[in-house]
Amino acid sequence: MSEIPLQRKDKRSRIFWIQRTVILWLGGVLGFMLIDYLDVGLKVNSWETAFVVVALLGILNALFWPLLSRIFLPFMVFTVGLGSLLLNGFLIWIISNFVPGITIGGSALILAPLGITLITTTLSSLLTLDDDASYYRTVLRRRIKESEGKEFKKKARHYIFRN
Repeated sequence: MSEIPLQRKDKRSRIFWIQRTVILWLGGVLGFMLIDYLDVGLKVNSWETAFVVVALLGILNALFWPLLSRIFLPFMVFTVGLGSLLLNGFLIWIISNFVPGITIGGSALILAPLGITLITTTLSSLLTLDDDASYYRTVLRRRIKESEGKEFKKKARHYIFRN
């Protein structure tokens, strides 16, 4: 029986992933500045402030998003996903209370997370246009599960009929 490799090394270097992160970070900063330019309730004094806010937002999302999304899951389902935008708006509002040079209010509580999400999603999809690895990882995992299931069934059948 042919063996399926359990892990496959990703050929991309750490530099690629760092560059991708920096590009997405710059996209978030551009999103903040665009929402500020549209004058919908978000005021950012400088580019430096936007850089700090996007960095803090990324850190808060990485640390607290799994917990917050689990707690507020019924609300997010009920609001058909708009709850996640409201949660991100709330996180931006919290950051604005601690970082001088940014204020948010009104419709910007929804439009700022929406604009940042649109920009980073577009950038992320453009950066992974040639990334077939995610598809192949999914196929590989499925094959591993199928082969493990077949082996288990063989062993179980052998054990049942043997004893």
